[in-house]
Amino acid sequence: MFAPRPGLSLEQRFGPLPLVVAAIAVTLAVLAARSCGVLGVVAAGLAVLLLGANARWRGPFALAFPAALVALPAPQHAHAARWPAEGPVRIAAVVLGPVRRDVDTRRLFVWLAAPGESAALLAVVNTRAVEAPDALLPGDRVSGLGFLRDPERRLATGRAPIVELELAALRIERGPPSPARLACHARFRLDDALRAQLAPADARLVAQLVLGQRSDVDDGLVEAHRATGLAHLLAVSGAHATLLAFLLAQGYALLRGKEPFRARGYRRVATGLLIVYGAIVGFEAPVLRAIAAWLLLALAGAHGRRATIGATLALPALITAFAAPQEVLGIGYCLSYAAVIGLAVAYEPGRVTGLAARLVAVCRASLFALLMTAPLTLCWFGQCAPWTLLGTPLLAPLVALMLGLGLATALGELVLPALAPLLAAPLGLTAQLYAATVRALAELPGAPIRALHEPAAAGLLAALLGAIALLVLRPSRAGCAAACVLVCLPHFLPLGSRESPALRLVELGHGEAALVTLQDGRRVLFDCGAASDPTRAARAVREVLDGALHVEHAVLSHPDADHVAGFVPLLAQVAIGTAWLPELLRESPIARQLADAGVALRFVPPGGETVLETGVVVWAPPLPLDAPSNEQSLWLRVDHGGLRLVLPADAGSLAIGSALAQFDLTQTDVLVLPHHGRGLPPSIAALLDATRPSLALASCNDDPPLAALARSKGAQVLTTHRCGTLTVRLDGSRRVTTAREAPLPPLRETRR
Repeated sequence: MFAPRPGLSLEQRFGPLPLVVAAIAVTLAVLAARSCGVLGVVAAGLAVLLLGANARWRGPFALAFPAALVALPAPQHAHAARWPAEGPVRIAAVVLGPVRRDVDTRRLFVWLAAPGESAALLAVVNTRAVEAPDALLPGDRVSGLGFLRDPERRLATGRAPIVELELAALRIERGPPSPARLACHARFRLDDALRAQLAPADARLVAQLVLGQRSDVDDGLVEAHRATGLAHLLAVSGAHATLLAFLLAQGYALLRGKEPFRARGYRRVATGLLIVYGAIVGFEAPVLRAIAAWLLLALAGAHGRRATIGATLALPALITAFAAPQEVLGIGYCLSYAAVIGLAVAYEPGRVTGLAARLVAVCRASLFALLMTAPLTLCWFGQCAPWTLLGTPLLAPLVALMLGLGLATALGELVLPALAPLLAAPLGLTAQLYAATVRALAELPGAPIRALHEPAAAGLLAALLGAIALLVLRPSRAGCAAACVLVCLPHFLPLGSRESPALRLVELGHGEAALVTLQDGRRVLFDCGAASDPTRAARAVREVLDGALHVEHAVLSHPDADHVAGFVPLLAQVAIGTAWLPELLRESPIARQLADAGVALRFVPPGGETVLETGVVVWAPPLPLDAPSNEQSLWLRVDHGGLRLVLPADAGSLAIGSALAQFDLTQTDVLVLPHHGRGLPPSIAALLDATRPSLALASCNDDPPLAALARSKGAQVLTTHRCGTLTVRLDGSRRVTTAREAPLPPLRETRR
């Protein structure tokens, strides 16, 4: 499989074959059970029966059946617990491990479960009023009053409820000694030691990277990690355990001059240290898989053999399927395995000598890891990060150095305080160099490359089948690279039908987002915000984009959260070409966030009128910058498909008066009522008299007060509150459709 010349055979590289087959069978059984329930278990059982006649496959496939049973979704105890409605609740529960701590905000994040119950909820514990370095540890019993946040919505999305607690108001009964308590205590002590020796920004980065400690790392640095595809380095993962093992091996080879894996003492010490490190960081699933792979490597070394790639992948897969079957469906699991398979494809047998050959080998390994993971990142995140090809080789040594220096500095602070400052100085410089490198990579063009479309399942399946056929015909590195590129192509090709031209006023509750799609497929997004939940606006806009992942123009009318707060979460999934903002937003945080994401910013001065596309005009009222922000809202006018549409955002009486005097609003067919159908009746009446719309729309969470006024002026009124997302076709049909009602008659002709 992917055998270069000279190379290794399938059995040599990925064997022993039965173990690989077992991992594949178990993984498929888990997927079937999680997606098909009991039917998946039945399918796994039939596979065991059908293949049981062949002794070679009996053992591997027999593992699949119990794995499928384990993978069956557990009964929904959270629903059976009948959580009360949002509001104050009394808590009496046991702390489950591990406990996470955010030092900057002085909060603890713990899982709580009532004694003898399996229904768990996530507790956010505020510790500001109490100095409590070890306030809560696994096994502690807590009781007191808390506030339960929106349990129905979280349960509906498959998440546990959240309860907010004040530590000072809790009664805590300490639990018995346990390894989990000891590991949690050690993590807190090491974290405190690091923060005592490092500058705050460096301490946050090192604590999160070395200990997996929740911290307020700079948002810009976090976004730079995402843009460069290096987010896996920021959170403790299997890569960190691997790098720590590499450090131990290099240290042993330097001190003893021997091959580490052939030394019994090294294998024992390294295994013990890795297990202790895994316990300290909470035995997250990626770390557990890395330690399992290490144990297999150490066992093979003890018998004078080398473990194959297939074996080191298969054993952790089996452990994951039995211990945490939900992980098999997670993006972290898939990405880690895809990256390791990419490294295996790039692997050249034999010892690499010479600096040039080593650099070529490292770049080749990084390239194939990128190629193997790109289809997954495009499917999950709608983007791929080509600069991870350069970033991983550059930053992996820095991460390894920070791991070694970070643990040594923390231990030094606890055991030998005089040594800690000597280690902290190079650790701080390494952290700063790491952060500067990530930021520099994020400034390069193509960081990241965003998908242009969300392909249909049929398109992805066709590409996948083509990739498999390509690998069968050409089982080589070149064939593997071509297959990966082929699977990525549907994300950049408009294979589906083109979205019909329309205005879509999205249902958001109290908020506003309007998407205008033109005849040529170009899109203009007017606002994106929801007062209660900004991410709701981003999700809703993503849904109405019909698979497109790019918006040519975004108009941010004014700074109110119910109009613009959804743009930041939207940027994580959808690329925006140009953003148009009023002058008062020039120095605003939202402008900086858009610029950091690579969006081109254009500011419309007071009184300015700008053409975005043919028939699409944005206008700013000629008002001073100290006027109320609502009055300075940008207006949008769309003339397309024989209709004129006007969107005035939250304009008030001053802006409406200016618009009637300077902005052409005559012969309007569709008017989106200002301020969600609220405002001063005289100014709205003047606007309705001037525009005389056939249809008035309102984005709102209740019946708008001015609906009756609009009807009295001859307009039909539709609201997102009653009708859901509203769609006005711009294809000449003049059709209006709603999400929760039957299609409406075509708009009547406006008097011209």
